[in-house]
Amino acid sequence: MKFLVCFMLLVAFCGQVFASDEAKREKIKENINDSKRAVKQESREFEDRTCELVNGKMVCALKKVKHSAEKRADQIKDAAD
Repeated sequence: MKFLVCFMLLVAFCGQVFASDEAKREKIKENINDSKRAVKQESREFEDRTCELVNGKMVCALKKVKHSAEKRADQIKDAAD
């Protein structure tokens, strides 16, 4: 998972360095943000699916509520961009 994030950031950074037009830079920046949000969301969903194997149901229920709130916040940020 960390390798994927590092690879995506490296590719996006290289693309941003060679981008000459401001519109291209904005699009690259938006793609980076979308990639970060997707990785975070997948990580949260994985943790939600595997939580009860490690922790109790009450701890997992609280984490699921927290992850749901974070997902909504990310959607609002994405809509603002």
